Amino acid sequence: MRHLTPALAAALLTLAAGSAARAEEGMWTFDNFPIARANATLGTSIDQAWLDRVRLSSVKFGGCSAGIVSAEGLVMTNNHCVATCVANLSTQAVNYAETGFTPRTREEERKCPGGTADILTDITDVTERMHAAGAGLEGQAFTRARDAEAGRIEQEACGGDAGKRCQVVSLYRGGQFKLYTYKKYTDVRLAFAPEDRAATFGGDLDNFSFP
Repeated sequence: MRHLTPALAAALLTLAAGSAARAEEGMWTFDNFPIARANATLGTSIDQAWLDRVRLSSVKFGGCSAGIVSAEGLVMTNNHCVATCVANLSTQAVNYAETGFTPRTREEERKCPGGTADILTDITDVTERMHAAGAGLEGQAFTRARDAEAGRIEQEACGGDAGKRCQVVSLYRGGQFKLYTYKKYTDVRLAFAPEDRAATFGGDLDNFSFP
């Protein structure tokens, strides 16, 4: 069975069977990237197949973004993103936040209690359904109708499948609605985490930096 392991840095994780990036022209969803303009101005050769590969290597880990960095499911994210996992795995005898976590073998990797990781596998336009649900309504009635329709769409898409997570996302202040379907991993194992003093060197919790 394949598993995803987060690496944090960075810290590292592995997943067993979530990220926007700043660009020169702003932030774009995977299905609405200005391919032609980027290629013309930057001299790249990006196509939708390339964007799909990037999407499938991007991981949503809790409230953090992460990326798959190996064919065996190794995932890298920021160290603070696994702080809860590190705390849950620590004991009175060993505090991994102070010592770091450096297993030597796959067998020594530790599963993050309650940890989940999601990979975006499909994007579907559900704008018409969401707009129709709120047509002619105002205030709380409008909000309830839209929320109910979003719930129905998510239920239809996931159908109680524990291996999926479905989410209706509002874009452009409600101008568009997309259904994001994720493959959900619940076996997430800590493969490496530095001690906090190294991870927060320079005072920036999100990045390694020099004072």
